[in-house]
Amino acid sequence: MDDNIIGVHNAEQWIKDLAREFPCLIIAHRQKSHLSKRFFEVGIQEVLQVDDLSVNLLRKTIFNAIERHRLRKQLRETSLIDSLTGIYNHRGFFSYAEQEIHLAIRLNTSVYLMYLDIDHMKWINDSWGHEEGDYILREAAALLKLSFRQTDIVGRLGGDEFAVLSI
Repeated sequence: MDDNIIGVHNAEQWIKDLAREFPCLIIAHRQKSHLSKRFFEVGIQEVLQVDDLSVNLLRKTIFNAIERHRLRKQLRETSLIDSLTGIYNHRGFFSYAEQEIHLAIRLNTSVYLMYLDIDHMKWINDSWGHEEGDYILREAAALLKLSFRQTDIVGRLGGDEFAVLSI
């Protein structure tokens, strides 16, 4: 990002964080339009030119930005959340864990990683059926979520394997 436009050295990360939570658009003068590609790279939904602005265009652009943001957020959640248990899947766990580990390093803080495995899941599935096995996995995930803080990262790595990362 151009520091003359934003005026903050950490603006790029700030915009990325903001755009993850909210649909963002920028209204710019034509002479700043060369930055449009960069804006999109950090998560801005739309860049409007002041000269082209009208009420109808603004209304339509805001509606489209909100809808695109909703779909992007839904897709992101679908790709990071385990559909059976409702906690992070393998990809989600490691994505968020990596961010937390970088934060812990920056803050010089300890990180705790717990790995859990449910014994005899094959026997449970074979003896009582996969529906019972799924029930046990859902209950294990719910118990882990209740047992740890909301800020801890709880994930199902696959099958009957779970992990928790805590700072």
